[in-house]
Amino acid sequence: MQLNLSTPIGKGRHRQCYAHPANQNLCIKIVHSLAHGGDKELNRELKYYRHLQARTINWDILPRYHGQVATDQGTGYVYDLVRDYNGDVSRDLGFYLNLGQQENNFAWLTPLLAMLRLQLAQNRIVTMTLKPGNILVKRISQDQAILVIVDNIGEASLIPAASYIPYFYAKKMTRIWRRFMQLLEKYGYNAPLAITRADKKQLHSWPAQSTPALPAPAHR
Repeated sequence: MQLNLSTPIGKGRHRQCYAHPANQNLCIKIVHSLAHGGDKELNRELKYYRHLQARTINWDILPRYHGQVATDQGTGYVYDLVRDYNGDVSRDLGFYLNLGQQENNFAWLTPLLAMLRLQLAQNRIVTMTLKPGNILVKRISQDQAILVIVDNIGEASLIPAASYIPYFYAKKMTRIWRRFMQLLEKYGYNAPLAITRADKKQLHSWPAQSTPALPAPAHR
């Protein structure tokens, strides 16, 4: 399978992402840095995906993994491609945070974060870190959006206790969420760490409720 190298969707520390040439709803990730831990990161992620696939979870906040494919750039790993309701590839949270900072508008962010944290907890999904560049804002309609984590899921511990024991899961994810909030503070966003009763009630209709207007990106 030949990839269009001129238009990569994104590039991380170890992998580069391309649109699937035969399916607009899929993307292909290619490992470009095996020498600096890329192979370990890939194996960890694939192992964790197998763990999730063996359970009944809600995949709304994660792209599904669809297996391997041979490409002209080596072995490719196929995932859902996160797109907005209008067909555009979803932009990352960092993009919207920069717009929100310029417009001094973060009203849209608090409910999205609350729903993300609740979905993580309800499905007991473990992440290595949470960063604006690893989270996409998927606009599911003109006035609705959800956050989708596209990288750094799973855990690197020799004994992955957080993946199996609720107590260790809660401790680990509380620590990761606190660090995530500290990152968001650099953009001027501040929010309480706690999840309110209203947030929990909203989860039952998630993502049906409207989201306060997101900053409007320029047309691509």
